[in-house]
Amino acid sequence: MSQHARPGSKIVTEPCCPRCGYDQRGLIATWTDQCPLEGLCSECGYAFSWSDVMRPDRLLLAGYFEHTKGVWACVVAAWRTLAWVVVPFVYWSKVKMHHEVRPRRLVLWPIVVIAMLWFLIGVIRSAAYYIDGRQTGLSFREVAIDLSNSFIFPMMHAEPTTWVMTNTGPTRLNRLSIDFVMLNWSPVFWGVIGQAILFPALLLALPVTRQRAKIRKRHVFRAAVFSQSWVMLHLSLFLVSAIIGVARSDWNIALCWDGPVLNFLHDYRGLYGLVLVSWMALWWWLALEVGMKLPQATRHWFLLMLAALLMFCIFAVSDWRFSAFLA
Repeated sequence: MSQHARPGSKIVTEPCCPRCGYDQRGLIATWTDQCPLEGLCSECGYAFSWSDVMRPDRLLLAGYFEHTKGVWACVVAAWRTLAWVVVPFVYWSKVKMHHEVRPRRLVLWPIVVIAMLWFLIGVIRSAAYYIDGRQTGLSFREVAIDLSNSFIFPMMHAEPTTWVMTNTGPTRLNRLSIDFVMLNWSPVFWGVIGQAILFPALLLALPVTRQRAKIRKRHVFRAAVFSQSWVMLHLSLFLVSAIIGVARSDWNIALCWDGPVLNFLHDYRGLYGLVLVSWMALWWWLALEVGMKLPQATRHWFLLMLAALLMFCIFAVSDWRFSAFLA
């Protein structure tokens, strides 16, 4: 739905098809004595309610992050939107194609949620590090490095000392070393990342599929952004694990880092990977079937998901735990 502003007037909403953006004023001009409640786009065949395309207030969804104003209201809406996305049926039952797509807010949403989760995890770990450092008598430098680890892990991990090979053998030097932990992530995890990126990329790369349904890129972009919510779910498990570890260990740093939740996910990462892949498969099927109402949605979903799952399997089978899980 497009908008334009006139000097000294409120925003005027032009009646356009929510899916393809086709101008409906020509059809409206044929009305004589009554206005139908439902309409059908002659360009893409999308069925819609006329109230959705003719009332500006129907553009916005209350409580939805894309359409919320104010700092604190956005913070609350960010968590509320995440709760909707966790259950794809809930999200796609609320967010419809006629709701205005705001790309900048879409990009901002994952940044805000990830930043809040990362900050909470870092604060808990920093407190555990500080208490542990006071109890064990660590130096200020060691405590400072440990506090930094609270916020850079699991991307990187810093150590106050490093081991080097000399003529006399391995020698420990008082020199900062950084380990890029992300390079050692499980192949299952990289497979999930590949699958999450490949599906929307294929959907955008196949113009014939989108042209037949007249789906605009903005709708694919919205679905693609929220399909990455599994990252927030993963970070939420880090937060839960840190809280449980602290509660059970009297601020023991070892349990704060690992904890029962992360240990379970590490031991059963094959099953965990399949759960994430299944969630994304469900998300995209609902996006095509319910959200975009793509013709032959299941057929297109199956073909695209088959390629995305192949990406996941290429990475995952190289993980011996995942192979053992399948066996």
